Amino acid sequence: MKSVLAAAIIVAASFAGVASAEARTATLQCTSGTQRCNNWVNFSLPGGDGVALVYLQAGAQHCSKVRYTIYTEDGMALGHTGWLSAGEEDQIELDYMPGRQRLAIGATGRKGGCNTGTLGSFSVTYDIE
Repeated sequence: MKSVLAAAIIVAASFAGVASAEARTATLQCTSGTQRCNNWVNFSLPGGDGVALVYLQAGAQHCSKVRYTIYTEDGMALGHTGWLSAGEEDQIELDYMPGRQRLAIGATGRKGGCNTGTLGSFSVTYDIE
């Protein structure tokens, strides 16, 4: 698990990361009234530097597409997934440096399915390798 400077997105059809025992799931309500949720999932990376893979899976109950973005604690976007439907997975590779270890996962919705123009909530299962 690491933090950032350059972020590259790597799309993966399937990966073991989300299935690991350390994977976590979060479900958040959004009250912003827009497609970008105003609540983020906070997580920490271990100390050191190197490369981290953040595995992300859209919740199985999602009824419209969602895109996840990894942010620094000061709001700088480091990378994002593609648009994911329910149960779909993607990963984001992060190059990180010491001292930048507190990050957040944000979500943006896309009109379609049950989404009529506002993201009401999102769920994400994530793991860091």
